[in-house]
Amino acid sequence: LGEGFRFVDGSGLSRENRVSARQTTTLLTHAYRTFEQAPEFLSMLPISAVDGTLRRRMAREGLAGRIRAKTGSISGVDTLAGYFMAASGEPFAFAILINDSPSRPRNIAVIDRIVQELTVMAEERSARTSPFPGEDYPHTLRRAAARR
Repeated sequence: LGEGFRFVDGSGLSRENRVSARQTTTLLTHAYRTFEQAPEFLSMLPISAVDGTLRRRMAREGLAGRIRAKTGSISGVDTLAGYFMAASGEPFAFAILINDSPSRPRNIAVIDRIVQELTVMAEERSARTSPFPGEDYPHTLRRAAARR
């Protein structure tokens, strides 16, 4: 998964674990493209505004039922990683990791807003480019932020 990746334990509780959002997204992308059991894997992930840890999230943002993702949290850390489908049906993998931030409600609101912006960007890009890592997104981020 690249430089800096370090997985010491399976629980994710070790302070020695190291993984970036890009590495997580790369892993999710690879799993979606090549994993024989990808449909079963996807079916285990909570759905936004429907069930699991996402049942009370992203309903008002127009994302209800569109996001399948795993939440993660521990003192000062909140994460969300998974997939969404563009209106075109094209899959997008994402990972958002917030570290060293004590305000869990604020972190969740920020993560949900980022997911909303990612879906806007995906709709703009889905017909022309690959949705997976390794692309340069800053120009699209600026355009999406300017619209808000």
